[in-house]
Amino acid sequence: MEAAGGGATRAGASGAGRAARRPLLLLLALAGLVAPLWAADGPPPASCPPEYDTWVKMTALVPATLAPHYRVFMYSSPGNAVTAECYNRCRESGDCRAFLVDHARSACFRVSHLSPSSWDQPGDTPVAAAPASTYFERACLNVRGTGSRCASRAWAAERVPGYELVGWDRLTIASPVSRNECLQECIKPHDGWECRSARWDSRTGACYLSAEDRRSQPDAFRAGPWGVEYLENQCAEPLATTTSCAYQEFTNVSMVIADLQITGLDREQCQMRCNAETNFR
Repeated sequence: MEAAGGGATRAGASGAGRAARRPLLLLLALAGLVAPLWAADGPPPASCPPEYDTWVKMTALVPATLAPHYRVFMYSSPGNAVTAECYNRCRESGDCRAFLVDHARSACFRVSHLSPSSWDQPGDTPVAAAPASTYFERACLNVRGTGSRCASRAWAAERVPGYELVGWDRLTIASPVSRNECLQECIKPHDGWECRSARWDSRTGACYLSAEDRRSQPDAFRAGPWGVEYLENQCAEPLATTTSCAYQEFTNVSMVIADLQITGLDREQCQMRCNAETNFR
């Protein structure tokens, strides 16, 4: 997300048919005034109901099959965070299936063609390192059982290939399922507990659900064997601030990957703004 000069762009669209769509990212004016601008929604993937249309985020990695000629320049704003504008533009495009943000260049590229081994297909999806980049791919997930939490999230899940949460499995689905089905099992309601993350094994199709995640159990989050993926449910209830937001200050260090840019805040105000963020965790 990024600061806007005089207004705000927020999720939403008029009409009952769009009420359940994922939100457009909120852009905050520096003066704190909000002037909503509504952008049109693009169509969800074929055969996906509009209320299931959402996104999965992957940081510093891209599908290995995402050839450069599949990427079409979409937007740039040198020196600024561009995730929000890129997200909105992809949502507005009729053929944008994914987009790649190059944070180092403050630019993004839309992707209209995905390989057969994309997000919603069974089996492993080879990935390649893409430092200072974030990849967002459209996904079809039933988030209706999450109430208002997922309606306020710009993306429903984060994917971390090659990593796992060790020792905190709550439920195992041994029968082979796809990556999308494993995440769907985590997002749906469970009696007496909430699934915060899942571990999916592309070699066997096994899916392991957990009531913990890399924030609640950071010491258990580690590199795993080939074919294992960590999937984090972004629709889960936020953890208590005391357990999930322990800040540490580093002098003369800046984040290369940033989704939201706000200026004019002191350290305490910046921390409070991070704690209060609702579009993403």
